[in-house]
Amino acid sequence: MNRITPTIRMQRGMDTIVCPIHPNSSSHVADSRGTTFRGLPSIRRRRRCRKCGLRWTTYEFSGASLERLTDCMNQALCSIIDTAKAAIKMEAEQ
Repeated sequence: MNRITPTIRMQRGMDTIVCPIHPNSSSHVADSRGTTFRGLPSIRRRRRCRKCGLRWTTYEFSGASLERLTDCMNQALCSIIDTAKAAIKMEAEQ
């Protein structure tokens, strides 16, 4: 299945999520609930395009949750880089 990423646009000083297919139309929140996403507290929202009816899910995080997510991603990236460096070093020694 092809994943579609929603777009965020600024409108009258507010963040607005727009339909990935119809960027000039607005969306409607069909369902909203608190949940966790990858272990972080978040708000899960099911959105629907007012023009075509397409539905998609967005997750919203607090600033603290985003900092934790960024830290986890940085640690994972550092681990991948360290593994790659070790593999290159081992290959060079052979």
